Amino acid sequence: METNKVKEIYSSLVALYQEAPENDGTTFSENGVWDHYHNLIDQLNQATGNDYNICKVNVQTQYHNGRPYLYVGKREYRGKLNDLISRLHTQFFPDESNMTHPQSIPFLQQNINNKTEVETNVYVSLMLTLNNQLHSIKEKVEDDNEKNFVNALIKKVGDIKDFIQFLTITITTATQFGISIERVLELFKIK
Repeated sequence: METNKVKEIYSSLVALYQEAPENDGTTFSENGVWDHYHNLIDQLNQATGNDYNICKVNVQTQYHNGRPYLYVGKREYRGKLNDLISRLHTQFFPDESNMTHPQSIPFLQQNINNKTEVETNVYVSLMLTLNNQLHSIKEKVEDDNEKNFVNALIKKVGDIKDFIQFLTITITTATQFGISIERVLELFKIK
């Protein structure tokens, strides 16, 4: 792993967040911003050997007068950027005083709230494990509807803040795709 490269990327991500548009529930269309963010994630994947693509934002397309208009939700962008910074800090720099610490960045403090470092480490570890598990399930599933269900869950992993929300999102998404709870349990090898 290239520690200096990860530190460089981490610092760039913090700078991106400090310049990120305010979350007012709308979208923004400055594709250079998310292109740079996605490029940093690609560099991070290469430097660490891990897969952080779950933190990439979903770029939407809308057409105006026959011309494509690309945009991203501000809430999603800020949330995924926040999540990635928090993950990196917890995974790579929890004890380094020269790195910007989550408690010194208001948006990370909101996410971490009153969690201890151990709770934060457990949360990050669970989210990465869940993401890896979903990708593993996706490779094994043959039914197209089930693949679509798993893909939908993969897109929503970054929004999950606790176990109850995970259950709610999983059940709601399964219902949308007509997949029974019993089948969901089988997919997750719980049954």
